[in-house]
Amino acid sequence: MLARAVCSVALLAAGLSRLGSGQVAVTAPGGVLRGTIQDSVTGQPVGYALVTASGNGQRVFASESGRFTLGGLEPGRVLLRVTQIGYRGKSIELVVVPPPRDAPDALILQITRQPLVLPELAARSEECPSGVGELASVESGTILDEAFRNAERMLAVQRDYPYRSTFQHVMTVLNAERHAERQTIDTVEYKSRESTGYQAGHVLVMQPTRDFGRESLQEHANYFTASDLARPEFRKTHCFWVSGPDSVRGFPVFRIEFRPLAPVRTPDWSGILQIDSASMHLLRSEAWLVNLPRTGTAFAAARCSALYTQLVPTLVLEFQVHCVSAQNVRPPAFADDRWTLMQRAFEGRRPEP
Repeated sequence: MLARAVCSVALLAAGLSRLGSGQVAVTAPGGVLRGTIQDSVTGQPVGYALVTASGNGQRVFASESGRFTLGGLEPGRVLLRVTQIGYRGKSIELVVVPPPRDAPDALILQITRQPLVLPELAARSEECPSGVGELASVESGTILDEAFRNAERMLAVQRDYPYRSTFQHVMTVLNAERHAERQTIDTVEYKSRESTGYQAGHVLVMQPTRDFGRESLQEHANYFTASDLARPEFRKTHCFWVSGPDSVRGFPVFRIEFRPLAPVRTPDWSGILQIDSASMHLLRSEAWLVNLPRTGTAFAAARCSALYTQLVPTLVLEFQVHCVSAQNVRPPAFADDRWTLMQRAFEGRRPEP
């Protein structure tokens, strides 16, 4: 076992009252609930934990000092969920009540570390060893949980902290002998609001493309991103397992593999995730197309890898992506695409102070 984390939550704010069935009464003056996330052993703040409220579906990251603010809360029941890398997610049922003048309006939540369970290793040739439904609904304290928490945090940023990323894009077209025929260098912008994410059966899609002033429909791939692991549709159609130790640029990592379940017959993604063995942060992902038909598609193969860097502690986003694809033509032709982050700008609030 490795010393990692499972958590229990303690309510420490003086004056908060407990109701039946574990419910806790809190005040949220003006519909605003304020709280702090702390480590139960050290009492130190747990920065950048992800806090989600049911009802309005609001998600916020705690600040570096562990403080968070949720707005727009109506009186009544609210299910509060707290997750963080290295801690087991916890749900707490709150009842928002009208505040008397002397009632506190701050909530202090404590989360506690516990050992991380190493699952049995599985060989690539074996059938999918774990049901996705189980992983999506039960937190077992394994490395797989940490991978899903990384993905959940990335998806939360995409949805609730919209941003624009500017990349330098270098595209090289290769001939059958893998010799470069031409190369283009340009700047492309990615908007997180426009990301549709994974959709089963729609990995390859026809999209309008403008080339030399003319617009036509061409087949494109909706490339895999690690945030797809947080999407229920991806979990329902794929299985995941830990396949052993690995390394990324000299850092020891755990290797997680995934592939589509047997009933999935349409083009889809298999791949790997590499999680830092010390911090449990995602360092690298790689995915390749499977279930490609021999005819009727422009793709003969495609493989993409991505490197991740911390935006703030425990929260990572892509900063380098490399994709190589083979076109389904004779003689073969290949495209080598490389994206390198130049700038990232948030359109409103940021996940850090």
